[in-house]
Amino acid sequence: MRVRLLSSLPPLWRFWPVYILVIVAIAGLAWTWMEFVSASVAADPSSNAPVLFAGVAIAALALIANTWSQWQTSRISHALQGLQTLRTDREYLINISVARDHIARAEDTETGQPLGPSLLEAFHDKNNVSALVDKPTFRDASLFVLNQYEFLAAATRSGAIDLVLMEQTLKGPMMVLLTTYSEAIVEMRRENPRAYVDLIWLHEAMQGKRNTPYLGPRV
Repeated sequence: MRVRLLSSLPPLWRFWPVYILVIVAIAGLAWTWMEFVSASVAADPSSNAPVLFAGVAIAALALIANTWSQWQTSRISHALQGLQTLRTDREYLINISVARDHIARAEDTETGQPLGPSLLEAFHDKNNVSALVDKPTFRDASLFVLNQYEFLAAATRSGAIDLVLMEQTLKGPMMVLLTTYSEAIVEMRRENPRAYVDLIWLHEAMQGKRNTPYLGPRV
């Protein structure tokens, strides 16, 4: 619940200048009311200072609301573009098909379960690469798919993509993806602890719990 609430606001670390301007504007309005409007009304009950102040305050609130609305619209638009890429991009479809085919044909791996020994060996074999974009190896295809989701996760974490829409559309597929590659991700993060940190963050934000499946220590 807390993550969902915070996701409806721009992240502080990226939009801190906007937050400063909003705080300054609110503080300025409060100071103006206490120092001038209240004194003006006390001196002359018929003063139109409260009306003028209300107009300024409404204009400021309308500006803030419009800015937030534009940000939300942009996030939803970016989310739809990212989701469309997962369904229509030729290179992505080639790589996800190769990864699924290897998993389906592997005798020691079941769909929705962690990779078996044979596919883990193929995944970690750095020489298992292809020079042809249209014919990726299992390692190439798996890394491409994981990196694609990592990009979407990083965009979501930065506030550029709507978290709620991502949860409604990718919660299930991401759970299967991370369960399948959980052991592979843990092994990769032993060498590079920051690998797929945004993907792990998005998974935890959508699932509401941590380290299920275990994906290595938190950074």
